[in-house]
Amino acid sequence: MPIKQMSLAQIKDFIKPPAPRGIEEVVLHHTWSPTIAQYRGQATWEGIRNYHVNENGWSDIGYHFGVGGESRERLLWKLRPVTKSGAHVLNRNQHTIGVGMIGNFDVEDPTLSVHAAAGLVRLLVDRFKLAAHNIRFHREFENKSCPGIRVSLAAFRELVMGTPQATWPIRGRRSRRWPWCWAARSLTVARSSSTAGWRCYWRH
Repeated sequence: MPIKQMSLAQIKDFIKPPAPRGIEEVVLHHTWSPTIAQYRGQATWEGIRNYHVNENGWSDIGYHFGVGGESRERLLWKLRPVTKSGAHVLNRNQHTIGVGMIGNFDVEDPTLSVHAAAGLVRLLVDRFKLAAHNIRFHREFENKSCPGIRVSLAAFRELVMGTPQATWPIRGRRSRRWPWCWAARSLTVARSSSTAGWRCYWRH
């Protein structure tokens, strides 16, 4: 299957057919290498596929979907059919979907990529009727930092489950004071009475 950049609407159509293997979890990764600075669009994804196939001996690229390293708006990429098991978590591929984000989020800023990934994962969660606890990080299963020490599992789950799907992808300028919040028309910031600090709320 050719690697192809897709919008959320296109991915929604792409994942409509049944997946007989049964999808139970979505697992988030970062590539670590290549980094965002090394990213070259489709050529980078083809390079990852080549490495996975020719060096690791896998049948295809390990991830099902990818989040690119584009500078202004992270693009989403179709990498592998969801009807086929991936190769992204040891002994846990049969019933999972792998989402790989370009970047080394032990050191690089994950904000743009995390927001794009959240929109994609929300789509997958809705399609396969998953819950927040079905959103997993690679580091839960192996001795790795993946998808990076700068990415919080609890915050990512909240971002996915608390954001209306129709608003994605988020476009706008990131708030300097609230790095998880965006100065987009659909977003407002207010103090939460139930938790300490500032949070993002959606205007309806």
